[in-house]
Amino acid sequence: MKSVVKRVYNGYLNFVLKTSTVSFENFYEIDDEIMDNCILGFWRENSYSMNLLLKKLNRYYKVKKNQELDVNVVVTDDSRGEYIEYILNSYGASALKMPDDIHKKEFIKELREKSKEDSLVALALDGPIGPLHEPKKIAFSLAKDSNKPFVGIKVRHSKKLKLKNKSDNYGIPLPFTKIQFSADVFGNIDNEVLTNFKEYKEIVKERLCF
Repeated sequence: MKSVVKRVYNGYLNFVLKTSTVSFENFYEIDDEIMDNCILGFWRENSYSMNLLLKKLNRYYKVKKNQELDVNVVVTDDSRGEYIEYILNSYGASALKMPDDIHKKEFIKELREKSKEDSLVALALDGPIGPLHEPKKIAFSLAKDSNKPFVGIKVRHSKKLKLKNKSDNYGIPLPFTKIQFSADVFGNIDNEVLTNFKEYKEIVKERLCF
């Protein structure tokens, strides 16, 4: 049953991609060396839509630069995470499964090591369980420890289905819609940002929330 759901999940994403108008604001103004080696943050409600962006980015690097983009995305270690992992694997990206139990500390340690490699590491700023649009420190801590720039992503849909029973406001884009991705380069993160994160996260919310 799970294998069927995975194929449906992936097939629907491809259908949305074929029938929708997807635009990328600011991306072509960003140095390629930033995008292929950064910490990428987004809101958890856009987890499904982010596959459209990452799939396009991966194709861009293959066609225009003749290179593979090493993409690693933090997902929850549950059924939804499995479906997202299936989609990620379909276009060459990898899933980093975050447990919600005593193994989480070890996972964070491994994540810090992974983020130091030459790769793009993407994760939900308000994940894995919210509150909605309340950024956690982990993405910025990874950027600081790995000396990589932090890039935030905003996603705007003209039409999407919101799963109301989900606390994270999880949204699925509908076919024949307009989807706009906007990139905001925050740059390198220093100790001052982490020390004053309570104030800094308000700046993050202001810049990344529509």
